[in-house]
Amino acid sequence: HTHTHTLSMLRGRAQLLLARRHAMCQSGTIVSGAVVDGGRNAASNMVHVVPMCTSWSSSTAFNTMAAAAAERGPDGAAIPPNKWRMNHLLNPQRAGKAAVTTPTGCPITLSGHASAVQTLRQWPVYTPTPLVLAPTWLADECNVAAVYLKDETHRFGTGSFKVLGGGLAAVEHVMRSDPGPRPAVATASAGNHALGVAWGCRYATELTADSTIAPVECHVFLPAAVSEGQADRIRGVGGTVHRVAGTYEESLEQARTTAVANGWRVIQDVSTPNGLGVDPTTLRIYEGYTVLAGEIVDALETSCTAAPTHVMINGGVGGLIAAVSAHLWARYGSNRPRVIAVEPLGSACLMNAAARQCPPDGMPPTLASDECSPGTIQVGLDCKAPDTLAWQVVSTAVDDFVAIGDECCGHSQRLLARLDPPIAAGDSAVAGLGVLLGVTERP
Repeated sequence: HTHTHTLSMLRGRAQLLLARRHAMCQSGTIVSGAVVDGGRNAASNMVHVVPMCTSWSSSTAFNTMAAAAAERGPDGAAIPPNKWRMNHLLNPQRAGKAAVTTPTGCPITLSGHASAVQTLRQWPVYTPTPLVLAPTWLADECNVAAVYLKDETHRFGTGSFKVLGGGLAAVEHVMRSDPGPRPAVATASAGNHALGVAWGCRYATELTADSTIAPVECHVFLPAAVSEGQADRIRGVGGTVHRVAGTYEESLEQARTTAVANGWRVIQDVSTPNGLGVDPTTLRIYEGYTVLAGEIVDALETSCTAAPTHVMINGGVGGLIAAVSAHLWARYGSNRPRVIAVEPLGSACLMNAAARQCPPDGMPPTLASDECSPGTIQVGLDCKAPDTLAWQVVSTAVDDFVAIGDECCGHSQRLLARLDPPIAAGDSAVAGLGVLLGVTERP
């Protein structure tokens, strides 16, 4: 499967009339996994980052069958949204609206964002992806006034926002100013991070006029759960795929070990295990992700649309959540939206760390075997431990953590496929939308 991230926002109908006055929407509240906003006339404006596919590829079709199986109960009937399994945690460490500025020492900054934007704008292929107002029927399905989608399906032809981070780090590695050969690159991935890194290694050779810089090899370590279709997409942009008969965490360890043995450079969206602190490569990847958030804010300001009241972002190790929430915090201050991190029920590592009240500068715990399911079809979000760098932001910037079962995927995918043009969403794309649909039935 493939996925990019789409951002959806909910806005109150009455507030639409005030958008040109830059009126700010009143926040809704998440209670036990439910959005409680006082009904359709209350101003509620949600941003939801939804990973989506560029097409119904063979690998996506396979995952769609998995979603169809996951959404059916023991009697063979589809599980309705009001029966979808969900857990909710109000973050006990959330900063709240009283914290106007990002915490001192927050590693993801506006200056880092500006640097990433400056670099990306030098690429001929760069153009902001659209922020799309979804049709009213989808908002009606979610019982909100409006939904916006940040459509990442055509980002550099990869169909994924991940190229903003991994691709940026790879290009800068190949095109660095110091002389000498560039070592090969190694990375582990549930799919799209590796796609971005491999794409970046290849694209860098197109950008440079220095014929003495040889193409840089990209070695990708994929866990068993990643489909062969996704592996083929990585090979298609020049990556060399190494299969690991284990979990994402095991593929990560294999990538690091092999890189050390061969003198390769690790470009990873998870910090190196060298204790606490800032991994510059991981930080640069997250700065690339902030470009997505910056495009959203810029699009809203250009259209004189008020800030969203809620942001729902699919989880994983927390990198995208950290990047988007830090940028929105820096841009909107006390008017920033409520941030909800959404994870698979079987791999809710961020919720687990928050429930244990792991401090921002602490080492987030790894899910124990009895705290997670054997697997989830949301493979791109199937992570057992938050990244330490991401946790420095996520621990206080996120207001709520929600985990949802795989049974939400099929129904949510079909709704997105009804859009015009349709959105072909992978199984890792729709957790946030699933939460919206599920809580609508349980206000």
